[in-house]
Amino acid sequence: MACITIRLANPIEREVYREGVRVAVTLTQCWHEVPGGTATAALHLVDALRRRDDVDLVGIGALGRPDTAFVPPIPTKRLHLPYQLLYEAWHRGFDAPEWVSGPVDLVHATAPMSPPVRRAPMVATLHDLFPVLEPANLTSRGVRMMTRAFELMRRDATLVMCSSQQTLDDCVDAGFEPDRLRLVPLGATPVVVTAADRDRVRRRHHIDRPYLLWVGTAEPRKNLPVLIQAFRQAAPPDHELLLVGPDGWGPEVASLFSTDDAIRHLGFVEAADLPVLYDGAEALLFPSRREGFGLPAVEAMAQGTPVVGAADTAVAEVVGATGRLLDPSDVDAWSDTVRCVASSSGDWKRQRSEEARARAGDFTWDRTAQLTVAVYAEAIEMGSR
Repeated sequence: MACITIRLANPIEREVYREGVRVAVTLTQCWHEVPGGTATAALHLVDALRRRDDVDLVGIGALGRPDTAFVPPIPTKRLHLPYQLLYEAWHRGFDAPEWVSGPVDLVHATAPMSPPVRRAPMVATLHDLFPVLEPANLTSRGVRMMTRAFELMRRDATLVMCSSQQTLDDCVDAGFEPDRLRLVPLGATPVVVTAADRDRVRRRHHIDRPYLLWVGTAEPRKNLPVLIQAFRQAAPPDHELLLVGPDGWGPEVASLFSTDDAIRHLGFVEAADLPVLYDGAEALLFPSRREGFGLPAVEAMAQGTPVVGAADTAVAEVVGATGRLLDPSDVDAWSDTVRCVASSSGDWKRQRSEEARARAGDFTWDRTAQLTVAVYAEAIEMGSR
């Protein structure tokens, strides 16, 4: 394989000149029952990477077929175990990915469950440490598996890419070596939405009035009870709250989605519908107590929709001064904001729309890919010493 040449600069900004650095990318989260944000982020990243001429990607999957909405856009080799058993094997040092990928320069683990890597350096992506920071929100098996995954990542990864400064700080607190951590934010791609798109999506989802939007996988840290209570308390006339995303988990999930006529759970929607739903919303309401990055926030902003998010979270890093940041536990503050947005006849959104788009322009998948390739180059250089 060809040598790598690096122009020395800021380590995260160094320019790489190489033809076809071969990278095995783990994409096993696409096989999960609920793929979630880690799968979405990984697929957006590999889609941006595959358009470059300095990397050559091969995906690593599990036995069976991935979720139909999460099919990798790159050639993918599958290991011969379902993902649950595959993770157990990885934790015991078996089933390294190189035996299906062939020789590679680097392995990129895009989720915490990272494989044993014997012949190449490994870069890992870490979106959050929530399973160890809030273990009560997972099953005991989930906590055990994720805790072990973090331990192996801390031990084995040459470099770890963190999606937000908050996650990077959490990693330092958890014992990761600071000089092996790199900040690599995620991105969004604005989509042109036509009048025909709006009509199609409104008909498909039976939307006939103004709405506010929430997007995500329902789980305890998403703080949906506060959002639903706030919306009911505000009771904005002629408006509805649309909840988009899979059911997820947590003791309150079933009751959350047994709501009134003004609050509707659309469930998982087609990828083509999501930017249209962002575009039509008067605001994205995003009260999560914790986020590794907050991908729905930047996706909404890319469509010109401002975000009401939780202060002192990674979402605040994304939103900046373009929306509004609230205490995630303050139901009254969220209710007042819902009332303000809904009563503004669209003025609240119009006043903030261009700022939201401009802010989202700082977070693109091409930029994420550029930073990722720089980390690849650095890890390969470190592995050659």
